[in-house]
Amino acid sequence: ANPMFNITGANALSIRDLSFVGQSGLQGGLTGRAASHAFYMASEAGWSGGELHFSDCYFYHCAIGVQFGADANPTGPNCADSVFENVAFINCTNGIKMATEQSLNMRLFNVGGSITGGTLLWVERGGDVTWIGGAGTFYSN
Repeated sequence: ANPMFNITGANALSIRDLSFVGQSGLQGGLTGRAASHAFYMASEAGWSGGELHFSDCYFYHCAIGVQFGADANPTGPNCADSVFENVAFINCTNGIKMATEQSLNMRLFNVGGSITGGTLLWVERGGDVTWIGGAGTFYSN
């Protein structure tokens, strides 16, 4: 499925006070299907992309809340230097996925949520993550 937001080659974005709801059919109960990705950033090689600042945001019922990079590619996009501040991932399979070597310098402050069957922070590639504060509930299928 297509992501709610697909960012290519953007830099220094600030996303504040938003709720990303991947649930279809909210009326009458929570029985709809989840969105694939709420926020997907996979800029092309040589493009600058990163310095995203998420603050006071909620991600609900997504397979992956935020993904940096499409795959493991050492010459791939720059998806680095991002900050998550007061962010919750509620009923998501995975919260944040770092999928490229250029997923670097991530700062997480008071990040948490309830994760179903996956992980809150999935570091497939990249690194230099600082995480201070937050809480989570994790369920396995």
